Amino acid sequence: MPENDKISLYKSVSEKYISVLPKKKNALVKEDRLTIRYFPSSIAAVGLEMLCEKEPKLRQVLIEARNDLEKLREIPKLINAIQPSLYMEIQKCAYEAEDFARVQNIIKEAIDNSK
Repeated sequence: MPENDKISLYKSVSEKYISVLPKKKNALVKEDRLTIRYFPSSIAAVGLEMLCEKEPKLRQVLIEARNDLEKLREIPKLINAIQPSLYMEIQKCAYEAEDFARVQNIIKEAIDNSK
């Protein structure tokens, strides 16, 4: 993985969510005490886990939405219930580590500011 794909998790991911990073082989490789090599989708997975932790119904709806159009339509509603327009912010995300990290911070702020 290129040098710019290394990240200190303590800079972009709160310690609370480090444990929810995917445990799949090669998703994360610890290189030293603070540096972890990762796939960009690992950051997206943390953001999704944060949303599911805040809105417990979301996990099941995501699973059911694979085969059910009505459930698929529920996803934006559940995410926007956390913060209006949050789904649109997430949807704008490009498939790049920097964008995933930016959106993850938006998700964290939305969760912190929600009821």
